[in-house]
Amino acid sequence: MVEIERSNQAEALLDAGDIKNFGRLMNECHASLRDLYEVSCLELNAMVDIAQSIEGCYGARLTGAGLGGVLGESGGKRKRRRVRAETGEEL
Repeated sequence: MVEIERSNQAEALLDAGDIKNFGRLMNECHASLRDLYEVSCLELNAMVDIAQSIEGCYGARLTGAGLGGVLGESGGKRKRRRVRAETGEEL
């Protein structure tokens, strides 16, 4: 139920253009998927941690089928390029 409510909140935040709080929900969702559902992996967690530590990246989480999945992040176009570059360098 928590994830359904988080999805509803995320939709409302996107409709309102509130990317910072949307990013916060992305971070909370990743923690839930990692800790409660255990559908992440060490490599993806490392990428999410790196992305979340970069100024201007409002949120990052796994997406897709889990057990590896894909990293999704929120931020402006320039910030996305920086997140991708820095995530690649750190790994």
